[in-house]
Amino acid sequence: MVFHPSKFFCYLQIESGAFTAFLMTFYVGFPTCVIFYCYVRIFKTFRNHNDNFQITASGASTVNVEEIKVARTLFVIVVVFILCWTPILLIDIVNTIHRSWIFPREAYVAWSFWGTISSGLNPIIYGVLNKKFQKEYLKVLSSLWLLPLEKDR
Repeated sequence: MVFHPSKFFCYLQIESGAFTAFLMTFYVGFPTCVIFYCYVRIFKTFRNHNDNFQITASGASTVNVEEIKVARTLFVIVVVFILCWTPILLIDIVNTIHRSWIFPREAYVAWSFWGTISSGLNPIIYGVLNKKFQKEYLKVLSSLWLLPLEKDR
């Protein structure tokens, strides 16, 4: 284990650059490609949405409006996730290739920030894009604000 002062934690130092590249490809690259492929397909569905929304002979619509809203929310979640984790991946790839910490400390502080903030953005995205989540958030927040008032009585 090696302490990286700019990243604020200890990590397992692997001497094999090929093994590190394999791990990053297997755990980050491959899933990102699969997600990207799936969302390209979803994007094509959105683009052709007007054509697909026609009523079929059986009377059922081919695309549900609720499904489109869910797909849009998931798309935003994935895009934000990729935007947060791409700088992390790039910094780690450059560090692996150069086998040194070549970036300024601010880059590594941002590295820690983006990794942490990515999971915290999901509830915000759901709250902005989903009316049901907004209602539930309001219920939770209003109950939290009312608790101190009930204790004072």
